[in-house]
Amino acid sequence: MAKAAVVLARNIYVSNKAIESTIKKLGYSKLWIQADETEISKPVAAFAHQKHSGINYYLIIVRGTASFKDLLTDLKAPFDFFSQAADNTFAEFADYLSKTMKKTKEKIKSEKNVFFVVGHSMGGAVANLLSMGLKEYTERNKIFTYTFESPSTGVFEEDASLTNSINIVNESDFVPDLPLPEGRYGKDIRFWPDDLDPELYHTITEEVLDTIMGFTIINKWNNHILDTSLTYVLSRDQGLLKSLIE
Repeated sequence: MAKAAVVLARNIYVSNKAIESTIKKLGYSKLWIQADETEISKPVAAFAHQKHSGINYYLIIVRGTASFKDLLTDLKAPFDFFSQAADNTFAEFADYLSKTMKKTKEKIKSEKNVFFVVGHSMGGAVANLLSMGLKEYTERNKIFTYTFESPSTGVFEEDASLTNSINIVNESDFVPDLPLPEGRYGKDIRFWPDDLDPELYHTITEEVLDTIMGFTIINKWNNHILDTSLTYVLSRDQGLLKSLIE
């Protein structure tokens, strides 16, 4: 799941076409992309659905920091900003369920549902909070959330009750400890880029990201770039890495 999550989190920065292609490759359909009003090709959030063995699988991807202005928002944002953004995204998801899925809230609640929520940076904070709101649609252990370099959301440790919420944190990135180091829902998995094998890092960034996947470095903010987390996640799966570069 982490491998798919980090690629989804990254491709939503690229274009509507890129995120749509990735979502479809994962077997999802009923796609809705909520585009940024100022940059129509840069989606703010994407929603998708697939049904298997009587279970609805919903996918929610939230775009994070895409400009220096957005980064400043990350650094200065009070906790209620993230809460408001999560509420807005939840409202968009409700529209998706109503207009695209043609389902009422009561109908959704009566079905078996699994949610997969992904976000990086500011989008990670929104995804982390959004996962808590989704519990009205399903059991908490049916909500899977992956965030990358997410700022703190003001959640105290004793409230970290979503067992399937994973926050991947680059220890050399200062953004995850802002606005205040009070944490996030779920479990933090922390890593140091210096602990990554230099040769492996070079292989991934040069051969996988630039050549195989056709990625370019989008964020230039040193340790806040998503490519570092992508390298970390891929380094956990040597089999996948080998299949990508052969």
